[in-house]
Amino acid sequence: MTNDNKIKNFEKFSGNYITSLRGFPLFISVAVIIYLMINATQLSFFEKFIFFVPIIAFYFGAGSEAYYFLVSPTQLVIKNQLFWWVNKTYELRNIDKVSLISATRQHSKALSINTKDSKSKKYPAGSLRKHTWKEIQNKFESFGIKVQNEFTF
Repeated sequence: MTNDNKIKNFEKFSGNYITSLRGFPLFISVAVIIYLMINATQLSFFEKFIFFVPIIAFYFGAGSEAYYFLVSPTQLVIKNQLFWWVNKTYELRNIDKVSLISATRQHSKALSINTKDSKSKKYPAGSLRKHTWKEIQNKFESFGIKVQNEFTF
């Protein structure tokens, strides 16, 4: 099976991170800080570098809530829209339950994966919309995986 066929077997559950509640402020802040850095002719290199530190901090903070999901009949692949190196794969046969976790003031809605060997990991996905969460729930249920829904649609 070619790589193209492998990719075609996956259904992608993702949103547009730039227009999400977490992504929009990130990109506006980055644009403003870069604009200030370019136009601040009186600042030294060190002072311009100080402007750059909040960009990095905000990028990693926002990236921790930018996950998206690829689901095939046999696998779940977790990726991140800002951390391109993140690529976690679960075999569906090893998943005991998934939980759809409600958003809090500090965190986005998340998908929690509970494996049959009692390991659990939470993946916040701030760019997913209501209809996407419904689709994820339906997809896992169609594969016979228990879904615990902690939020209402």
